[in-house]
Amino acid sequence: MMLLASLVLAQSVFTYSDTSRDLRIQAKDGQGTMVESGYRFELRGSVSIDSKKEQFSLRAGKIVADVVSGPIAGGPNQLKAATASLGVRFEQVSPTGSSVLTGSSATYTVQGVGGKLDAKGTVRIVNTNIVKKETLIASGSAITALLDKNSKRGLKSATLSGPVKIELDQAGGQTSRIVFTGRTLTLDGNTIRLSGNVKATGSSASRFGNLGNVDSVTVMLNDKGEMSSFKFRSGGGH
Repeated sequence: MMLLASLVLAQSVFTYSDTSRDLRIQAKDGQGTMVESGYRFELRGSVSIDSKKEQFSLRAGKIVADVVSGPIAGGPNQLKAATASLGVRFEQVSPTGSSVLTGSSATYTVQGVGGKLDAKGTVRIVNTNIVKKETLIASGSAITALLDKNSKRGLKSATLSGPVKIELDQAGGQTSRIVFTGRTLTLDGNTIRLSGNVKATGSSASRFGNLGNVDSVTVMLNDKGEMSSFKFRSGGGH
């Protein structure tokens, strides 16, 4: 009886993979429609989409996905666009690390060699370096991010609206954490900018102290994603 129940459960899971077995889709419930140049999938219940070629994974409770057929016979298909809701988790892997973005809902579209993710509803970014874990953690209420498997940690740039918060390791001190808060945050490569009543608090190990009520802060990161330097501006200062 238990074996039969397990078989029924396994059969109720919808699965799809392209002929190259690169793009893989799975959900508890799903339906697909052939459209011009590909397929449209409407999926519910523990939905997962994975691409080996593009090195990303998308998880959510509900996803509507447009898939484009590969340019050559037997070539990998590509996720062209997706609308996701009910707990979204997107992970982009790169040769030197990865970035995980989460939110209540999100849209993903292919953009150039990478993709663009717009998410909202208590969003969060966790950057991981292959040498050090979770060197950067940022959160806000909405995010627009450009992702690329060839960029550092898979994240080219991101803009978060607030209130925003970011936690960083300080270079030279693996247990030294500094927390910055503000209204907006942009991350572009190794440069982070916060604006709008920015505050900063360092852990006791960081020897950073506290910084409050400044207009903007610019933080520079090293290749490990740690804070190497920063500068701030308040009032008429330059």
